[in-house]
Amino acid sequence: MRFDATLELARIIHRSKSGNLVQALSLFMLAFFVNCKKGTFAVALLVLQGVAGACVVPGVITSSLSIAPSLAGTIISLVLFFGKIGSAISPNVGTLQEWSKIFASSALLLIFSALFFLIFASAEQQSWSFEKITTLDEEFDDKAVDTANKPRSS
Repeated sequence: MRFDATLELARIIHRSKSGNLVQALSLFMLAFFVNCKKGTFAVALLVLQGVAGACVVPGVITSSLSIAPSLAGTIISLVLFFGKIGSAISPNVGTLQEWSKIFASSALLLIFSALFFLIFASAEQQSWSFEKITTLDEEFDDKAVDTANKPRSS
């Protein structure tokens, strides 16, 4: 039996990303089943959401490392930047209705991203992530062609 590292990596990433569905479930429950009298239930759901989020992080990092090793830092920076926009626009202190809308919309985004990722993502290195390597001979040939095509000044 042959071990296919790319296939195994894809399985790990997909399983990790499916943690988004658990996060979405906990956020939906926070949005629609929690009020000020159910504080313990709210804390339990927030803990569940955090644990599920911790399961997602290895998949996100592994995915960006596997699809573009040379650009992983840039990709992770962009993911974190866009992920922090939600923190910046959320209210410091809000009403129960405001937070319900935030939790529900976050849950919908998590479901969409998880399904999109599970359907279309792969663990294969992408063609755009390869660097073009030029040798000194190629560089010299390019310069020779450039100088050969220039008109001579008299």
